[in-house]
Parts: sequence; C-alpha cells; structure tokens
Amino acid sequence: MSKDFDIDKLLFGAKLCPGCGQMKAANSEQFARDATKPDGLTIYCRSCRNARSVLRYRERRREQARAGGAT
Repeated sequence: MSKDFDIDKLLFGAKLCPGCGQMKAANSEQFARDATKPDGLTIYCRSCRNARSVLRYRERRREQARAGGAT
C-alpha cells in the first residue's frame, strides 16, 4: 500500500476511511454499523457517508428535473 500506517492504531482499533483517507477510531461513533461487514462497521466514515448520500440525492433530483418530473 502506498500510505504509511501506524501499526499501533491498527492494533488498537483504528480504521482507514477510503473517502477521506483518514485513520479514525473503529467504533460506532466514527463509522455506522453494518452487520454484513466482518468488523461490523461500514467502509466509509459517517461524514463521508453523509456527503456521498447528499451527492446521490442531488444527482437524482437533477435527473428528475431534466426529465421534467421534479416535484
């Protein structure tokens, strides 16, 4: 991997968010729960998930407006 990792953070419960590239505590305050994942947490941190959700919502609204179906 191209990024340097702090082994102590990895051993003591930190997780890398691919969205922002930051190491954050691997807990439900930083990452939402996801029972389908091995560690029980989502891949993206909460702030990145929220930002991605907003972008998807805006894109859907933009497509609806182009189609003439915006309400």
